[in-house]
Amino acid sequence: MTDSDKIIDEIRASRCRMSQECGHDMSRYVAYLKQFNSRYRAQVRRYERRRRLSEANAVTVESR
Repeated sequence: MTDSDKIIDEIRASRCRMSQECGHDMSRYVAYLKQFNSRYRAQVRRYERRRRLSEANAVTVESR
């Protein structure tokens, strides 16, 4: 098992725990995740900006 595999396993286990805490209810799970947006607002904004740039670049590449 590589280091990447271990990290992915940890992420999956964490997501599973969070889902269990929410009773495997998708609406509750999404609401639970959204509460972290304010705590990590700067990181969320950076991610959103990168995502928009990535999508814009993908459109540019497709149009060539």
